[in-house]
Amino acid sequence: MTFLFVIVGVVVFLIAFAAIFSDNKTLEKSYKNKLAIKNIQSTEEFTPTKSYISKNNKSGIEINEHNKQIRIFYLDQNEQIQSKIYPFSDVIESEIKVDNQSVLKTSRSSQLVGAAVGGVIAGGIGAIIGGLSGNRTKNEYIKNIDLCIKVNDFNSPLFKINFLSNINEVGVENKQGFKKDSKVVQEALRDIEYWHSIMNLIIKNNA
Repeated sequence: MTFLFVIVGVVVFLIAFAAIFSDNKTLEKSYKNKLAIKNIQSTEEFTPTKSYISKNNKSGIEINEHNKQIRIFYLDQNEQIQSKIYPFSDVIESEIKVDNQSVLKTSRSSQLVGAAVGGVIAGGIGAIIGGLSGNRTKNEYIKNIDLCIKVNDFNSPLFKINFLSNINEVGVENKQGFKKDSKVVQEALRDIEYWHSIMNLIIKNNA
């Protein structure tokens, strides 16, 4: 019996050690991404007037209103932080997605392409949530909120900027997600609504 307890103890220790090692590895990667972003920002190639970097340090967006340019941070195929700079005129579409469901979209061809299932969104954080479909509305939890930006680039036509993720910096997953009325969700919605509005102005002024 004592031997069995020892075996169980060793297994539990190994599992805990693996989890801690995995968390540290994920946190280290997030830190390296953060440093890579700061290194890119330190160059004189682009001076942002407005900036947003995702909490998981995997994506970001910046604009320079004077030079009419946008810079987007993203992970390449090797999971390395890269950035691309585009003139405002290359921005084609901006779309808010909540748990991969389109909620609000603005494109060059139509200033308001759609405002989710169930009617046109009048505006505001509550309206964005209210614009979700019936099935999703019943779900009081949200896992991901993303801003999808399409640009005139055959090599990289689509970028996804994360504003809320149910996986934190150390790789721990919140399987249930966050309550719609929670502070973290409301903050993410305010941020993404602001940046979608900026994209909307850019698209409108360059249509």
